[in-house]
Amino acid sequence: MTSVCDEFHGQLFGVRRSVRYHQRRRSYFESWHSCIAAAQLVSGSSAVAALLADASGVILLAALPPLLAAIDLVFGMARRTTLHAELGRRFSQLEADMVRFEAASKPVQEDTLADFKGQRLAIEADEPPKLRVVDLLSHNDLVRGTYTHGQIHRLGLFRRLFGHVLDLNVDKPLSEARMHGGS
Repeated sequence: MTSVCDEFHGQLFGVRRSVRYHQRRRSYFESWHSCIAAAQLVSGSSAVAALLADASGVILLAALPPLLAAIDLVFGMARRTTLHAELGRRFSQLEADMVRFEAASKPVQEDTLADFKGQRLAIEADEPPKLRVVDLLSHNDLVRGTYTHGQIHRLGLFRRLFGHVLDLNVDKPLSEARMHGGS
């Protein structure tokens, strides 16, 4: 029974980490979408064009809004924001269901655990590939904010800054955690 209970808590931790992961991803894409929209607004403003009496500056400003719109469209910032908001909502709902079950003080049975695992897998099937650096940052947030113990993964500034774009050298913190007995 203890191993089923431990696995339930492991699943709950994973679901909570996924909630934070999708909040981070949604926020990242939302920020880029907002920055691009602001740049389009400023560059498309006739007041800015009037300030630049130079014809080459006006031509550049006239070309900038469609270029920014193309970047936003190609990278799908709004679409990705919506996707991660939806996935985060679904993981939050699963977390709430698991917490309600746990609060009912019922012993966790294997069939209940299997049901929660199945729900988690169904949500994960709709996810794009996870970025491990962002996942590790989400893990760290969860350990720091909710749990009194757990492995904190050390990630350098470069990996933290570019974690939403590149998964660089992610095996290093994982191997360090295994060497120090963390998960």
